[in-house]
Amino acid sequence: MTLEHYSQDQDFTIQGHWWRPGGHHRPAGDLIFANERIQLKLLGAFDDAEGEHPFNRKMAVMEMPIIYGESAKGTRITLLNSFYTNWKPAVNFRSKLAVPVQASVLHCNTMLIGRHSQHEDEECFKRCYLTIPNLDRWLDDRPFQFDFEDATEFVGVKYKMPPTRSYDLPDRLGEFIFSPSVIPPVTPWDDVTITNRTRVQIRFEKPKSFSQIMTIVENINRLFTLLMGRVVQATRTRLVGVGESLADGCEVYLPKERLEQPQMNPWEFSFRYPEISQWFQDILKSWFGQSNEIKHALDLVFSSLQKPGRFLETKFLPFVQAVEVYSRAVNPGRLVEKSVYKPIRMQIENAIPKSIDPELEEAIKRKLQYANERTLRERFLKILDELQTETKSLFCKNEKDFVRGVVETRNHLTHYSGSSKNVLSDAGLYWATVKLQTLMKVLLLKRLGIPEKELVNLLSQNDSINGERQAWQNVPECG
Repeated sequence: MTLEHYSQDQDFTIQGHWWRPGGHHRPAGDLIFANERIQLKLLGAFDDAEGEHPFNRKMAVMEMPIIYGESAKGTRITLLNSFYTNWKPAVNFRSKLAVPVQASVLHCNTMLIGRHSQHEDEECFKRCYLTIPNLDRWLDDRPFQFDFEDATEFVGVKYKMPPTRSYDLPDRLGEFIFSPSVIPPVTPWDDVTITNRTRVQIRFEKPKSFSQIMTIVENINRLFTLLMGRVVQATRTRLVGVGESLADGCEVYLPKERLEQPQMNPWEFSFRYPEISQWFQDILKSWFGQSNEIKHALDLVFSSLQKPGRFLETKFLPFVQAVEVYSRAVNPGRLVEKSVYKPIRMQIENAIPKSIDPELEEAIKRKLQYANERTLRERFLKILDELQTETKSLFCKNEKDFVRGVVETRNHLTHYSGSSKNVLSDAGLYWATVKLQTLMKVLLLKRLGIPEKELVNLLSQNDSINGERQAWQNVPECG
């Protein structure tokens, strides 16, 4: 079998034959990988479709969890969670055959090249390799040394393999490894390239399923987005099964939006590995061990970073909500204990006159469900009160004005009612969003285990944050 590799940053088409597990009819078709899309275009349909002729069948089942394929070069392919999106006559055969030929189109959610998997929950993978853009620069590895002293006769180049760095993951998940490798020149002639490439390797203690690994991969993308200071998306994902070598593994392709991930210069990172290496084991333990507690806040933050709204308002609101959700997760902030509030609530509900409109009665009861919770303003002030003065200076000038502007703008945009006296707009709204992003970054990094004093020192040296601070110094924090 020949394993084909295709760049995830480019469109490509694979010609081959395709079938459902246990099927006998294997129609020909093209598998098309494009930005945010994986499509399978078949000539005809599978053998369990309905119809007298194999080229004129229509499926009774529209969704298929597994489709197998074999490319023209003999590579095995698995398509996960596919469904039909179109049926149409095959144009080339429309007027030439007595039996009409149908062409069918399917949308596929995942493609595995190099393997036939039973199902996405099959726990068969032992290792995962990820190619992370800018990882070598973030690690600050410099494996090449050059000698140009006598360039008229020779130029000396020495390569020293960077160290392999290994960390334990929590809950006996396995090992997290920075795994370096060197790629030698293909044809040593007049153009020689030697490349050092460090990948993230995860060695699982127990075999994992595809769906489990994809959750872990997304967590890794988000972690490096936080640590590097720019949205990160792995450009290559390779899975290795139990008893397989790296060469026997399969490549994962997802129909996701391709992000621009240019090379980063040292001053563009939030900070780099040498500056936080002493806490990196704690960072991994916290990120993989506790991230479920704040999952909804993380979803709001990273989905908004990866695909921000088109308008200032739609960029602003998710980060306000992220702070609120984070606050609820780490500090419920009730006015009184549940056991104290429950009889109070029951007493108030029992006192509601039976003669009032049922819709009004239901509205009052819904209000009482949240009457014991602190307001958004109180939650913001509580969060800021737990941060040092130097930390708060990273994202605001006056904490009360900052909170007032954020809360009243959020309330106005959510309900479009009441006074708009302190509501932010234009530059004020833009910079409030930037400040909320910095606030969430500080909260998450502090939660990961980086001491607050060290965190402030690291972020204060970041060119991007310093440039933003200078820009919003003269912008009012409330309307």
